[in-house]
Amino acid sequence: MRVAFITSRDLIDLSEDDRLALPPLADLGIEVVPVEWGSEAKSLTSFDLVVIRSPWDWYTRGIEFTSWLRSVADSDVRLANRACVHFLDKSYLRALDANGAAVVPTEWIAQGDAPDLRARMEGRGWTEAVIKPSLSANASRTHRVSIVRAGEFDAPAREVLKTGGLMLQPYLDNVASQGEWTFVFFANRFSHALRKVPKAGDFRVQTDHGGSVVFEPNPPVELLEQAAKMLEATHERWLYARVDAVVLEGLLRLMELEVVEPELFLRAHPESPKRFADAISRQAIALRK
Repeated sequence: MRVAFITSRDLIDLSEDDRLALPPLADLGIEVVPVEWGSEAKSLTSFDLVVIRSPWDWYTRGIEFTSWLRSVADSDVRLANRACVHFLDKSYLRALDANGAAVVPTEWIAQGDAPDLRARMEGRGWTEAVIKPSLSANASRTHRVSIVRAGEFDAPAREVLKTGGLMLQPYLDNVASQGEWTFVFFANRFSHALRKVPKAGDFRVQTDHGGSVVFEPNPPVELLEQAAKMLEATHERWLYARVDAVVLEGLLRLMELEVVEPELFLRAHPESPKRFADAISRQAIALRK
């Protein structure tokens, strides 16, 4: 079988994370072909499965990537996580919240609306908050805002609102102290967990911003159960999914459900590359029938 791993031009040799999956996939007789995103859908129809993996420059061309992903999802391509096109813009969190997934409190600001950040923070009772575009990745154009300086961020917020929506969320102290939990699932079955911790003095957990990763071989059962229920709220079956959440008052609150192109942290558990490979093999075989 031949499987395409969709990536970006600067990762055409695949990410370190993806390369960990190659040996167990080869053991299963599966050849992986890196393909740069933007390729025409018809050029992908020859693959037994197409997996969106590391097109991590997409947010610099968000509209173009969204259009491309929709064209692939609407085609005859055997696309893993086909429903992921509905989870690119973070506004999907509103639907998950309505379906019972506890989401971090969020003020949604629609494209074209006035930001009025100070007024919105006052209305929510937040003295500090975080703003970010609803279509973004890697903490791009994400800022920590205090209510006394909120007016300074109205101008950059207006720039975001020219082309998309904006999210305003309370600044959470325990993200800085405890980090953000990540639970990785393959075929909707839990594989491994970790915590992403920001560097001292920052709130961004991404490694590009100095964050670090703490592997958690035995996550609390109650948190794992809550993460699984968040995934169930999508009513979808995913080849891979990553639940990113934070603990507030003992309960897990969803930050993001990553089902498009998440880093899977396969190095977090010795069995995770094989688990991922097995899930790919099973889905590829199922789609050939």
